[in-house]
Amino acid sequence: VSQSRYLLSKHAWHCVHWGTKTRSDLEKGLVRSEAVRKEKSGNGFAMILKSNNQAVGMSRMMAFNRMHNYLEIGGTWIGEKWQKTFVNTEAKLLMLTYVFETIGCQRVEFRADALNFNSQRGILRLGAKYEGELRNACVLADGRKRDYKVYSIIESEWPNVKATLNWYLDKYV
Repeated sequence: VSQSRYLLSKHAWHCVHWGTKTRSDLEKGLVRSEAVRKEKSGNGFAMILKSNNQAVGMSRMMAFNRMHNYLEIGGTWIGEKWQKTFVNTEAKLLMLTYVFETIGCQRVEFRADALNFNSQRGILRLGAKYEGELRNACVLADGRKRDYKVYSIIESEWPNVKATLNWYLDKYV
């Protein structure tokens, strides 16, 4: 949470799909992320540019299921200026490399709000496959029943996904 001071100081915390409308909402999300880390069921990561030490986003590994050897990557938020750049590609490459090559997971799942078309396109661009929709999966604070689009990458797909993500990143250099 202490590393999030960069994000919070930029006043770029409004996100409709997260239900993040105030600085306090974002701070609560960061506290939840820290709790998940302490429970060892996930971990949150800040996306920090090496060039100037600027925080530009965050993402989480969550819902780690040790018995069936899979987890979910989500809760991703990227500042508007850094969306559709190398930031998400590089962050997900690092996370997926760790998940498949260090932890040895057999599956990584992604969920996107059915109304968040940018996230859905971003997940597909990573190489994830669309699996279906979870209807009325949760109720948001404003009372809206959220539907999720579900995507995944499995271990046999990882080498091709990794090569594609590296190819995308080579285009930015």
